[in-house]
Amino acid sequence: MLQRISAAIAAGRRSVALASDKTRQDPHRASSVHPSWALICFGEPERVTARLVAHLARCRARQLRCLFLSDDIPQMCVVSRDIVFEFLPWPASTALSTPGGFAGAVDHSFRRLSLTMTFWQVIGADWEGDRARELLDLAPGWAHPVVRAARAVTATPSQIL
Repeated sequence: MLQRISAAIAAGRRSVALASDKTRQDPHRASSVHPSWALICFGEPERVTARLVAHLARCRARQLRCLFLSDDIPQMCVVSRDIVFEFLPWPASTALSTPGGFAGAVDHSFRRLSLTMTFWQVIGADWEGDRARELLDLAPGWAHPVVRAARAVTATPSQIL
């Protein structure tokens, strides 16, 4: 019995050594997560499917992971293996149950958004619909760099000054 355990431990060590050699040769091999592009959308279920199909095609063409953030999961996310869905609460819907009211709910949404974007290595995002753009307007100064960049692009000259 001890010989089998020793043999298993030795096989595990050889496997780890082999994997680390391959990782040294190709450092990208160690990372299973590659850059993502996010689509952030709230409501408007009739428009989501068409927009999600276009987003998926664009991500495939750019060889990026397709990430969809919303407060509601569409059927396409359930049946497709190519789309990563992450829940993002709409602040107005959670304001009553969040300590701090609406400001606390906005803070929670952007903290969750920042964690999600960091984890999936998001390099850009599309903000679809009026509610998503309203959320973008509420972005705090400490928000994820992708959020700050999107806010700077959509800001009017009077908001910049």
